[in-house]
Amino acid sequence: MGEDRKDIWPGVEFELFRRAKRERVGVHNPGLGHWQIFLCPEESYREIVARVLGGGSEDGDGARARPGLSLHHPFIAPFEGHERRESSQFLDADRDLRELSFRWLGDSLEKAGELGAEFVVTHLNHGEGVEDRAAALGLARAALRRFAEMAALAGVDVQVEFLGYHPALHEPGDFAEVLAELPRVQLCLDSGHLHRWGQIHGRDPYAAAELLAPLAASLHLWNVSSAEEYREKGHVPVHPEQRVEDGYVDVAWIVRTVLAVNPAATVIFEPSVPEGMTAEFIAAGMAWVGGIVAAARAGA
Repeated sequence: MGEDRKDIWPGVEFELFRRAKRERVGVHNPGLGHWQIFLCPEESYREIVARVLGGGSEDGDGARARPGLSLHHPFIAPFEGHERRESSQFLDADRDLRELSFRWLGDSLEKAGELGAEFVVTHLNHGEGVEDRAAALGLARAALRRFAEMAALAGVDVQVEFLGYHPALHEPGDFAEVLAELPRVQLCLDSGHLHRWGQIHGRDPYAAAELLAPLAASLHLWNVSSAEEYREKGHVPVHPEQRVEDGYVDVAWIVRTVLAVNPAATVIFEPSVPEGMTAEFIAAGMAWVGGIVAAARAGA
């Protein structure tokens, strides 16, 4: 990655990427031949998607190939006057909040169909919600059944992201149980959130990854060494110099574990861009993971 590199993916300016991340408007996360987009204003989402996808990459004939596309719910924000925190309250005790989240997800799925997106990623909750495990599981099962119905209606799959912050529903086994054998509903395994779950609860993220890998249709990749670094820097971009002995999770191991059972899983990078973070650092981590993915798929 040369010092003159101005972007982290062909055709997209790094400064545009940085500004979208910091302003939380039109956020676009790069994948391997893929973009995932969220937090777009209703009045300009088509222009944002066209700008991000317009770069593409050259195919063997020198033509521009359209990257893959997925959406992260909430795709539109604000929605009905509500901001992001209220977009995924599927485990909340308040029925009205849950129904708002379902309407909002329905809008994300409708726009995914319009834009030709492959899938929509959603959280079940942002952390808060009912504190009784049986009640949380009941709400999760009901939500996932509706997700399956909504996905079938829209013709776009839903992927539920693994988060470990809910007071009652954070065990990997619970996610595996409620996601089992649901049509058009799969898992998005996030390396950073998986690692934070292990740090918070004193648990083994690698055992969890092995359990969840068969369900994982996509990966979100970022890293963090500690709660302190998370508070300071957010999603630290993955990089080959990150060491397990310094507190980081072994991203290469997680990627290989998922691709061993789901070699077609979509790989998406979710870096924050704190002050001083360069395009070169992010791109170096992407290239490193790209090599791991290529080797894993070649051996599949």
